[in-house]
Amino acid sequence: MSTVQETRCRALEQIAETKRILLAVEHTLAHKTPVLLLITSATRGEGKSLTAAALAATAAGMGRRPVLAMDLNWYQPALHEFFGLQ
Repeated sequence: MSTVQETRCRALEQIAETKRILLAVEHTLAHKTPVLLLITSATRGEGKSLTAAALAATAAGMGRRPVLAMDLNWYQPALHEFFGLQ
């Protein structure tokens, strides 16, 4: 498999996993409207912003409800970078 194909395959796997996580969260909530979904960890570099961006983009793409993603890291925000913003 070429590098491009491997990259595409990994990206599709990540998209599928993100959808699986989002659907599991929705199922757990039993069709209640969530007020807040907080993504956190104890250390830097574990993928919090990536996970938040992926879940927000997936939820928005599914079009079930409006989505607001907020990065509350005042000193080193990163969420905007995943959406191509400055």
